[in-house]
Amino acid sequence: MEIILNKGQNTNYNHEKSNRFGKTLLLMIFLQTIHTNSGLSVGNDVNFASDTVGLYDKDQFKVDWNTSEPSSQSSHFMINTDPQNTNQKVLNVTCLANQVGGGAGMAFIGPLGGQADYLNLQYDITFPENIDFGKGGKMPGLTSEPDSPSGCIDNDSFDGFSARFMWRADEAPAGQALLQGYIYNPEKIEDCGDYYSSNPPYYIEGGQSYTILQQVYLGDPGISNGYILAWANGTPFLNISNIMLRRSPDIHVDAIHMSLFYGGSDAEEWAPKTDQHIALTNFTVSSPTENDMKSNPLDVATTQYLRKRQSA
Repeated sequence: MEIILNKGQNTNYNHEKSNRFGKTLLLMIFLQTIHTNSGLSVGNDVNFASDTVGLYDKDQFKVDWNTSEPSSQSSHFMINTDPQNTNQKVLNVTCLANQVGGGAGMAFIGPLGGQADYLNLQYDITFPENIDFGKGGKMPGLTSEPDSPSGCIDNDSFDGFSARFMWRADEAPAGQALLQGYIYNPEKIEDCGDYYSSNPPYYIEGGQSYTILQQVYLGDPGISNGYILAWANGTPFLNISNIMLRRSPDIHVDAIHMSLFYGGSDAEEWAPKTDQHIALTNFTVSSPTENDMKSNPLDVATTQYLRKRQSA
């Protein structure tokens, strides 16, 4: 199977590396387990079931995410009953009209209470009917902590990674948005992060809920043998292979980058014209399963690398 890599080179899957990779993963399962009494972790989901409906209580926020609530964003967070399923609750995030960036929506790092080199993240996201997608915005994904790169920085200023997602309305049919990976890694090409998208493309639309599943394998420090996979409602939309995700053995998958905001840097270009309310729930992190290890990650989906500046 031919893969389009981030440096424009073609390669075939190396079976010798596959065998070594599988043995490494087996060892990591036994040696690396995430567990904590509070916050999102393996065995501790965040679904807001015990939270009170209304403005997100700061103490409950700390229990849910194992970090303090950003005071400048607190008015943007509401706990609501899910209108599509009254048996569950959602975190409703308000993204402010005519503004971009985390301060106009949600942006914080939630530690996962431990360290892993291979981890799965899953959550549900619901976009409102008749949403104004603007030009695009960012969604949660796994990251390293405290070295969690973002914000248009040089590669020599960090050793870790962040693997979030973006929606891009400027690259989609009217009323829809392209779903793609948004990656910072030590060999990224663009200062403001690299975009990766599936071929064929995966589009999202308003009034729909999507279950996002992400799988990150860091690979070896300083070596381009990591990968990032993602699915939306069971459909693969991201397969980044042969990528270097860390320089140092001290870097692990140990946090969630909780981003939900518009931008881009130019509000006139990226921001919605009215406040938008986007719902999140059912956050889960898990260790790899036996089926994960048996599958060839390069066979999950074929990925096309898209490279363009964030302001393009």
